[in-house]
Amino acid sequence: MGRTKTQSQIKSQKVEKLNKSQNPNAITNKKSKETLKKIGSGKSRKQNFDDIKFQILDALQQIQPDARLSQSTLATMNTLIKDALDKVCEEAIVQNQNNKEQKLSGKTIKCTVQLILPETQSKSASTENTKQLSKHKQRRPLKKTVISDKIV
Repeated sequence: MGRTKTQSQIKSQKVEKLNKSQNPNAITNKKSKETLKKIGSGKSRKQNFDDIKFQILDALQQIQPDARLSQSTLATMNTLIKDALDKVCEEAIVQNQNNKEQKLSGKTIKCTVQLILPETQSKSASTENTKQLSKHKQRRPLKKTVISDKIV
């Protein structure tokens, strides 16, 4: 009895043949990626982590359960939030370099938010930040260390 090939082995052989026939030097090119999508199942698509549309919808549903947004509104809000986050990150990196620190800290990001946003928005952002941090600390179980049969 001969061994039967699995689907992944068949896919990899088809891709190798395609790559060799089109351009032996290039491992991946546009056509091979398209054929990979055709050969592979539809469920194995890469997720797009650049979009935060679902988080926007979740936040909206918490505030206003009956509200709905159109695709163009979601796209506009998505770009708005991404631009704001980029601005905060760039300024935080500049502050980090000025302070000659290796890692970004929460304190640095809080200061950059206070610098970039107007006064009322920065205050509400910092209070919301402290609320969320306290919720997160409450949900997280405390670690108990045992030293010589005593719980510390």
